[in-house]
Amino acid sequence: MDNYTLLAYKFLISAFIAIILLISQKKISSIIGAIDEPGYRKIHKSSVPLIGGTLIYLYIIFVYFIYVSVLNEDLNFEFHIFSLKNFVFLNFIILSIYFIGLIDDKFNLTNVKKLIFLSILIALICYQDNSLIPNNFELSFGWNLTFNNLNKFIIFFLIISFIISMNLLDGVNLQSGIFYLVNFFFLSIYLNNINIIFIFCIPIILFLYLNYKNKCFLGDSGSNLLSFVLIYLLIKTSIHSGDSIKFDQIIILICFPCLDSFRLFFYRLWVYGQPFKADMNHFHHIVMRKTKFNYFILISSSMILLPHIFLILDINFFISIFIITLLYFLLLIRSNKTI
Repeated sequence: MDNYTLLAYKFLISAFIAIILLISQKKISSIIGAIDEPGYRKIHKSSVPLIGGTLIYLYIIFVYFIYVSVLNEDLNFEFHIFSLKNFVFLNFIILSIYFIGLIDDKFNLTNVKKLIFLSILIALICYQDNSLIPNNFELSFGWNLTFNNLNKFIIFFLIISFIISMNLLDGVNLQSGIFYLVNFFFLSIYLNNINIIFIFCIPIILFLYLNYKNKCFLGDSGSNLLSFVLIYLLIKTSIHSGDSIKFDQIIILICFPCLDSFRLFFYRLWVYGQPFKADMNHFHHIVMRKTKFNYFILISSSMILLPHIFLILDINFFISIFIITLLYFLLLIRSNKTI
C-alpha cells in the first residue's frame, strides 16, 4: 500500500468514526448523564453535557485499534511504548484518569480527593514506566542536569502540575480545546508523525465544533485525559526523540496554563488561606471582564501559539519564559484586576 493510499484510508477511517460520534452525541450524553449546570461561577446560561472527554476517548480507542489491527501501524513504537506490560499498564492509567474525571463531572469530587487520586495514578506510572524517567535532563542551551533519585519526583510534579493547570484553564468555550489542538498539531510536526493529527487532532476539532455550538463541554474527564496524554508524549519525545524537544522547551510549551494555576494557588492561599478554594479569578474570568469573547479567544490563542514560535525560531529559554510571563501579567494588569 503506497503512502497516499494509506493516508486516504486513515482519513476515511477518522472521518467515519468522527461522524458516527457526532450523530451519537445525544445518545452518549444520555448514557453518561454528566451535566454542567449554570451557576454563579459559570459563564454559560443553560445546562450543557460534559461529554467532550468521552467523545474524544471513544474516538482514540476506535482509531488506535483499527490502525493497529487493520492498517498494521506500529503505534506503540511511534509513541515510545516499549513493552506489552507498559502498554497494558499505561492504558489502565489512562482509563483511570479519565474515569476519575468522569466521576467528578457527575458527582463533584472535592479538589483534595481529586488531587489524591490523580497523584496515586501518576506516581504509579512514574514507578512502572522507566522509559518515562530521564537519566538526565537535556536542556536546549547545552546543559545536562542530573538529580539522581529526584528525577522521578520532578517528572511526577511536572505531570500533576500540568493536569491541574489545564483543569483550571478549562473554564470558557474553545480555550482548552485550542490549546490541545495547537500542541498536538505542532508535536506532529516536531516528530514528523501524521498519525498524531489523525488520532488526536481530528477528535479535538470535532469537540471544538460542538463546544462552539455550546452542545458539550470537555469536562474533567476530557481535561484529565488529554492533559496526561499530551504531557506523557512530550516527556517521552524529549527523552527518546533526539533533538525534537528538550526538557526546558516542554516548560515553555506549558508555561501559560501553569502560570495561571500557580498565580491562583498563591493568590487563594494569601486571600482565603485555602489554595483550592474556587473563585472567578482565572485568566479567562479576568480578561473577559474587559474583552469580548472573540477578542479573548484571539488573545488566548496567541498566548498558546507563542511558545511554538519561540521553539521554531530557537529563542533562548530564559527570554521565552520572560516574554510569556510579562505578556501574561500585562494582560491581567490591563484588565484592572489586583493580582
